[in-house]
Amino acid sequence: MNEDPFQSGQKYSNSYLGQIFDNFFKRSWWTILFLLCSLILYERGMGRLYEQESTLRKQLAKLDYRIQEVLEEQQDLKLQIHSQSTYTWIELTLKKGLGLVSKNEKKVYFKRPNIAARVEQ
Repeated sequence: MNEDPFQSGQKYSNSYLGQIFDNFFKRSWWTILFLLCSLILYERGMGRLYEQESTLRKQLAKLDYRIQEVLEEQQDLKLQIHSQSTYTWIELTLKKGLGLVSKNEKKVYFKRPNIAARVEQ
């Protein structure tokens, strides 16, 4: 008497609920399966989309930072170009590029300590 209604099919077949079960679930199981598979694929696709969006936002932030660095460098170079005709710019360029000093200045050399010798001791 305590049979499972889904296995026997007799208990629900005469009732209204049994007709709904027969008509909807048994005849269109493939539609329900298709909808479930579609939902699963949609969720996976949206997860990938969010991952790609976050990756692109990070790349955009890096590019914005790099653009600011390049703009600062460009402005610095423009200032250097405009001041090339002055004597102080030529002197600074020689000091910076070639390591030259003027007659009134002293050049100081710093020796690097030999780290390998310290490790051996």
